[in-house]
Amino acid sequence: MTLHAASSPLGPETPAVEAVADVLRVQFETLLEQAAELRAPAGAGPLHDFRVALRRTRTALSRFKSVFPPALADHFQTEFAWLGEQTGSLRDLDVLLLELPRFAEFLPAKMRPDLEPLCLYLEACRGREQERLSTQFDTERYAALVQDWSRFLRNPRPSNPAGIDAGRPILEVSSKRIRKLDRQVRKRGLGLDANSRPAEFHRLRIKAKQLRYLMEFFRDLYEPSCIDRLIRTVKQIQSGLGRMNDLSVQRRELKRLADHLNRERLVRLATVVAMLRLVRELRSRRIQEYEQFQESFRGFTKPKLRAQAKSLFKA
Repeated sequence: MTLHAASSPLGPETPAVEAVADVLRVQFETLLEQAAELRAPAGAGPLHDFRVALRRTRTALSRFKSVFPPALADHFQTEFAWLGEQTGSLRDLDVLLLELPRFAEFLPAKMRPDLEPLCLYLEACRGREQERLSTQFDTERYAALVQDWSRFLRNPRPSNPAGIDAGRPILEVSSKRIRKLDRQVRKRGLGLDANSRPAEFHRLRIKAKQLRYLMEFFRDLYEPSCIDRLIRTVKQIQSGLGRMNDLSVQRRELKRLADHLNRERLVRLATVVAMLRLVRELRSRRIQEYEQFQESFRGFTKPKLRAQAKSLFKA
């Protein structure tokens, strides 16, 4: 069983509520497996898989909200958003620690050793954040979420009230949702340039990620070569936007940390200077990532690919 697919073959006439619930069950299995590993000190792997399953769950809930009872869908969206917030700080620390050796190459050789105190500080912060996250899995709120979600997935289609699209064929419902996201990604992407704010690129990244997830969820309903080509193209866009977003986040965090470490006299001045030099370097790297994103996005907007998407997800 893969991380994103449904657990059983779906037909185009499968009721939407059954198809989406099947996808959600796969994500739930992954969440429980990775949560068990996250209770103990671990590397970035389990956290990454946990967050991916969580994002896929929230995407399916939000984009297919109309197949479930509205109040229940809203409730679980709120609870899974809370769970996602618990992982954000640890994820940012993992990414920064993973990237620091590569970032060090941007500095003159004599300055690179000055980043070592920063690494030690971040590792200590990560240990504390890992411990804090592990305690969240022992809270009453988390236990209630697991219990209620498990119960919901066993019977996602109560007779009253039912979602308005619950009984519609999944091919019809998924194609409509994918068409809408595809238009949004294209429109937002065409409206951005090198001077657009990082928040605008981040919003496009979320849309692109959701589009990819929806196509992966129901890949088997569509012509394989066409859907796979679209998935690859959107994944390239998403990856480029992810690197741009990470660089923006890391620049802000390095600046914040440099101010904090300097103010509290926790590291030598040479470390602060190296960090601020790195902040400047990351700005230029983000410009390079933008140029690569533009190249990927041009591939997404090619007339041939647009025609294939229109035919694949036709009304």
